[in-house]
Amino acid sequence: MTISIPFYRNASGIILFLVFFFYTVSGFGQSISGKVTNSENHPVMDAQITLTNAGVQKQSLTDKNGFYKMTVPSGNYLFEIVKENTTLFSQNITIDHDTLKDITLTITTNAKVDLEEVTIITKKKLLERKVDRTVFNVENSINAQGVDAIEALSNTPQVKITDNAILIAGKSSVAVMINDRLLNLQGEELLNYLKSIRSDDIAKIEVITTPPAKYSAEGLSGLINIILKKNSKIGWNASLQAGGFFYSDAVLNSGRSGGIFNYQNERLSLSTGFTYTGFKRQQNTTNNITYTNNDYWNNTGESLYKSAYISPNLKAEYKLNAKSTVGFTYNYSTMNTDQRLNSETFRKITAVEQNFQSLSTDSLQNQYHSGTVFYDLKLDTLGTVLRFSGNYLKAKTDTDKWAKTYENSAENTLLNNNTGHYQITAFQADLEKKLFGLIGEFGLKYTAIRNDALLKIYDIENGIPILNTAISNDFFYRENNYAAYFSLLRKLGSKWEAKAGLRYEYTYLEGSIPNQQQTTNHYGQFFPTGYLTYKPNENHAFSLSYSRRINRPNFQSLNPFRRYYSTYEYQEGNPYLRPAISNTIELNYTLKNNFNVNLYYTRSDDNWDRIIRFSDGFRIHQLENFYTMHTYGTTISYTQNHLNWMENTASLQGSFMTTESDIPDAIAVSNGFLAECNLNSTFPLRTDKTLSLFVILAGNTPYQYGNTFFYGYFKNSIGIKGSFLKKNLAYTFLFNDVFNTTQSKGDEYFKDFQSFYAYRSSNRYLNLSVTYKFGNSTIKGVNQKIQFDENNRAL
Repeated sequence: MTISIPFYRNASGIILFLVFFFYTVSGFGQSISGKVTNSENHPVMDAQITLTNAGVQKQSLTDKNGFYKMTVPSGNYLFEIVKENTTLFSQNITIDHDTLKDITLTITTNAKVDLEEVTIITKKKLLERKVDRTVFNVENSINAQGVDAIEALSNTPQVKITDNAILIAGKSSVAVMINDRLLNLQGEELLNYLKSIRSDDIAKIEVITTPPAKYSAEGLSGLINIILKKNSKIGWNASLQAGGFFYSDAVLNSGRSGGIFNYQNERLSLSTGFTYTGFKRQQNTTNNITYTNNDYWNNTGESLYKSAYISPNLKAEYKLNAKSTVGFTYNYSTMNTDQRLNSETFRKITAVEQNFQSLSTDSLQNQYHSGTVFYDLKLDTLGTVLRFSGNYLKAKTDTDKWAKTYENSAENTLLNNNTGHYQITAFQADLEKKLFGLIGEFGLKYTAIRNDALLKIYDIENGIPILNTAISNDFFYRENNYAAYFSLLRKLGSKWEAKAGLRYEYTYLEGSIPNQQQTTNHYGQFFPTGYLTYKPNENHAFSLSYSRRINRPNFQSLNPFRRYYSTYEYQEGNPYLRPAISNTIELNYTLKNNFNVNLYYTRSDDNWDRIIRFSDGFRIHQLENFYTMHTYGTTISYTQNHLNWMENTASLQGSFMTTESDIPDAIAVSNGFLAECNLNSTFPLRTDKTLSLFVILAGNTPYQYGNTFFYGYFKNSIGIKGSFLKKNLAYTFLFNDVFNTTQSKGDEYFKDFQSFYAYRSSNRYLNLSVTYKFGNSTIKGVNQKIQFDENNRAL
């Protein structure tokens, strides 16, 4: 659906009016106020005061002096005081005039109040099902003893960790958030960052397979939201991390280190840290192409990848008063990468046989600056919050790629110099409002994206680079996105809960090459979401959900310039790529908070992938929209932590996929089935759980996707983790891919030929990771919720 800009402006005006309306509307009634103290007459802060009857539910929090105040209509209410999920006071009261009600708490036997804190003795649930997500309570798992966030994710139901990605079962890709703030990292950068977070600082991990309207509709994927523990204590703490990767080939040995410092007082929260990673990887590749006329193009290669990554950051937030908070975040990262690829090619084209060798060397330098400013305002005591945020990202990439081809003692050299400048600016306003028994979320967002890519290709003659103007180009890309959303959540009695939302996004983009071509496009799309949950009792939960998503191409995919691998092979982007659209419906069942069954169906249209073509002796890699996919699947997961001597997280996924190709060059693979299993087991070796053995098993059957048949794989890892010094010094020792079985290989089908590929990386290694924490361990630093969704498209 394409919608013009004037309609969008009208729609945004309507939504602005609705936001203003819900913001200004407030109920008339009687006030109730008072002070909450404990048995020693100390004020109890951040206690939740709740007034409930058949038609009204009002909530408020006590301030640092224990005071509270709220306004409700006259009537009979259940008056409750809750702190840290424990009900400390409950009484039926009648309110027919302004009421003053002071409370002195009497402590029950299963909870302890220590001034401003309640400590709960009972154990929380390990797995919880909410209306739009599944929640894994990491702090209740023995796997949270001295490990990092990556290991915690590997034990989370429905989540799969590979060597360079984080996946959710049934999803092609996943975005990761920290406290609702989307991280602008992918691949190894994302994994390195998450390894710097200790699982002891994680309260829970939320797996969102059908993201609600509040989040960007970008990506045919789900979301993982890591919620860090919060605390109101005053003081500071710090932690230092170090780790090493040790291979059988000592040349590949790598290391990483980092540190975090947190400070907090009554108003100011401050966090700063750094991460350094020196990483090496070796990969062997095979790519054999067989034509229907018995011609061939066979290639084998070996590459060595080295990178050095440094990333300092600073975060701060300041409470202006009891109702408003202001803050900022700043992240800087720089990465220097060198990659060397040696390959040999044998080919036969029209009865002419040929052999040549290629040497490709890449030198890449990346610099990223990203920052966020935010302001939060609590508008009342009922939970109404207005949030404003601005995000800015500026990056520069500089790549030199030498492509040398040796043939019959002759040498031909090309130098590719690619300089990229891109920046992303985003402004967002969000409102959370409780009204008429509903919990509403409303928001507006504007994003401007600018990307300038300057490609210069030089022929090397007698050691002198000479610019080749015929194949050099500059590509300038501009994109503006406008978004508005709302969602409403309502409890329908004690067993039913429903949530519905709608997001509208309008995109205008323009790509141009000076004096050659200019491409413009604009489109508007609605993205509805819906959820329904039924909980007949504590042991059973059912949910039904639907969402519509969009997957826009990244900048490099839209850039039509050529990247040469040898004199005979190059890759080019496609400025006419269209966004892919997916629709997903899911049915979920949870039994006793540890057994989960998920059924889903996804239709994805206008998907794009690599197309290989041959022209004038060149092998050309291009991107095109060409297939539609239907996926029917189920995921079964089970987590048990009831035994003192073992904890297990197991999952089994099965899916059936059908593919339809829209172009004759690519042949869709036949309908196929995929089965995948993952098992993570931890065995405490000491009763205090300061030493544990863990085993990881993972594998999948062969399966089909698009025009590719993927082979199956199996992986086994084993390790030990433990802690000393009252758990302040934690370590993990991992033997990854014990049998060296991890590899990626498959068959791609085209009209006139079939392509087989195989990639085997250096995945078998020993990893030692150590973390030392000192200072006040209850300080968790800055946890502000910020969204910055567009960054991953630039990577």
